[in-house]
Amino acid sequence: MKSYIKTKKIIFLILIVSLVFSTIISYNLESNVKNNNKQLKISKTAIRIHIIGNSGWLDFKNDGNCTGEGTSSSPYVIEDLVIDGEGSGSCIQIEDSTVYFKINNCTVYNSSGYQGGYHAGGIRLVNTSFGELTNNNCSSHIRGIYLSSSSYNVISGNYMTNATGSGILLFESNLNLISGNTANDNEVGISIHTSTSNLVSGNTLNNNKLVGISLHFNFVNSIRSNTVSSCSKGISFYGCNRSYVFGNMLNHNTDGILMNDSFNNNILGNKINYNSDNGIYLEFSNYNYVSRNIVNNNGNGIYLFNSDNNTVSENTADINRYCGIHLDNSNINTISGNTANNNENDGICIFRSFNNEITRNIANNNTYGFDISQSDNNNLYLNNLVNNFLNVYSYNSTNRWNSQKKILYIYKGKTYTNYLGNYWDNYMGNDANNDGIGDTPFIIGGVIDNYPLMEPIENYEIIEMLEVSGGGIPFDLIFLISSISGWVVIGVATLLLIIRKRKRIQ
Repeated sequence: MKSYIKTKKIIFLILIVSLVFSTIISYNLESNVKNNNKQLKISKTAIRIHIIGNSGWLDFKNDGNCTGEGTSSSPYVIEDLVIDGEGSGSCIQIEDSTVYFKINNCTVYNSSGYQGGYHAGGIRLVNTSFGELTNNNCSSHIRGIYLSSSSYNVISGNYMTNATGSGILLFESNLNLISGNTANDNEVGISIHTSTSNLVSGNTLNNNKLVGISLHFNFVNSIRSNTVSSCSKGISFYGCNRSYVFGNMLNHNTDGILMNDSFNNNILGNKINYNSDNGIYLEFSNYNYVSRNIVNNNGNGIYLFNSDNNTVSENTADINRYCGIHLDNSNINTISGNTANNNENDGICIFRSFNNEITRNIANNNTYGFDISQSDNNNLYLNNLVNNFLNVYSYNSTNRWNSQKKILYIYKGKTYTNYLGNYWDNYMGNDANNDGIGDTPFIIGGVIDNYPLMEPIENYEIIEMLEVSGGGIPFDLIFLISSISGWVVIGVATLLLIIRKRKRIQ
């Protein structure tokens, strides 16, 4: 247990350092954008723009259409234009470009169809790097801002609305920063498809018909501090691996976070409230880490369906219309340290699910504290069940209601070694030797807790689990390795973006 506690402390310190690191990176990027904006000049071009290659920029400048030299300190600038796509092609399309450029404060609308063999967008980048798209207004497109095979770009402070597809779409595009944009009333606010190591931060997405932020077949993307409301799905994942979703606010959607066929992702520290179906929903998704989220006033708080080997820890899942935490056909998950109070139906519901570890949870003031049906071989101990209409309902289920290994613990200043069960507020037994464990089992409706606790779990200081059940690598170690590798990739990617943007300065 001591090594377990040390591991958790190390993980916490790494997460803190990582968050500070990412905040510094974002601040530097935003400062760089603000400083460079001082150099912007007005272009005189007001018709559709199509630039191919670095030489295309020279021709465009020589025709008097933009300023700048194409360097990081003096990028080419297109600014303050109003461009009608006339329903055919992109308003602005840049292809095969590796020079530095800015598109700033332009209003583009009514793009459609194809241009140069590519799907059109209000602003379209193809195989292009080192662009900054800032403060543009993109409306009435299929795609507002569209990147394909494009990296090291910054998309910041833009406004996208009424796209019949995506407000912002990244396809096969890596190492981009999407920050501080507003995407309202589109089919999809921001869509990232088959792309790696992008940072999506501080965006506002409202009233998008399908999804606020959609991710398909991606690896190691970071979705941070976005606000998503009144969308069908807040943040949706399909076929994604090792993404990081933290510090987002998702309110008044159908589902807050929906994850399908996705593995090794981390959902951390989000506020997910007032979503009509589920706060967090995992479907056919394994080895994910869901921790420290506030998931209140939804249909279900956290729902796992056909999802195995996940860890759901230290979340608050209160005042939901159905269940705080619901497992359905989901096995070998760890549900620990959560609060599931004041839910209309169940604090924690386990249905047709096996071999889960349910420990250190608080389930108070629900209709059922635990509702378990057709589920066997789950291990439930060190949980608090207080003031529920029924603390437990168990149907056609055989489970273990105390720790399977002896625990070294301190109770009222004295150290003991024993198996530990759960705290039931309706247990009426005695504790003759004052070790904090009832002398007789707690028995109700097929549930037998042989080691019921005399007081809530916070009165027991756990020193060490003398034997660890199961085998393999501890999940906290897996999460540590996953976090380090993910943050290294994101950190390096963003630093590369900063370095490349700033090289040749001076």
